Amino acid sequence: MPTFKLQGIDDNFYENKDFNKNGNLGIVFLSNHCRISQKFQDHLIEIKQKVQNTENDFFAVSPNLETAIAPDEQSYSEVGDSFEEMKLRSRFKNYNFHFLYDGKKQKLTNGLNVNVTPMAFVFNSDRKMVYRGRIGRHDGKQRTNDMDFYKALTNDNTNKNLIQTPTYGSAIKSVNDMGETEAKIKRYSKETIKLSILEKRNVDFIKNVGIGKLK
Repeated sequence: MPTFKLQGIDDNFYENKDFNKNGNLGIVFLSNHCRISQKFQDHLIEIKQKVQNTENDFFAVSPNLETAIAPDEQSYSEVGDSFEEMKLRSRFKNYNFHFLYDGKKQKLTNGLNVNVTPMAFVFNSDRKMVYRGRIGRHDGKQRTNDMDFYKALTNDNTNKNLIQTPTYGSAIKSVNDMGETEAKIKRYSKETIKLSILEKRNVDFIKNVGIGKLK
């Protein structure tokens, strides 16, 4: 497992040695703005409850450079992916797991070749990777106990080979996406949109994004 030192939403920094239980360790990459990530929030809370008193554990990581995410990509969320907005989402959903920020340097994200969210990993007691892929199926209801990530996290993975499952979600944004995002924002700022009915959530979104003017 790659080494890391990342800040959590409690403002403390966490590194490998802070996750020192003797069992499996999971890492889940989540994005606030990603609607597929949002589907699994409650399941992750339940998984944390299930493994709380065991030797297994996991934590979540937010991997996006928030300023590289285009406004239209944030239309599924009331908050973005900044560190402060991670805190807001965590409080709103009552996250019971550590939520760490890797959006600027993306060292852990790149070290594990993460390209979409959500994406989950499980490392065994020797910190050998034994699972890489989805949390569970995104296209329908699924019990937490039946999800791939939960089964990998709670299995005896001492001598098992790597299991990989397909992932589906939102592409991770980095400094390399800034040019495209800035061009898109500039283009949007010149557009005129006529709305006959405007809900409060629409007004709040326009104000938060800071593009254009309301007349």
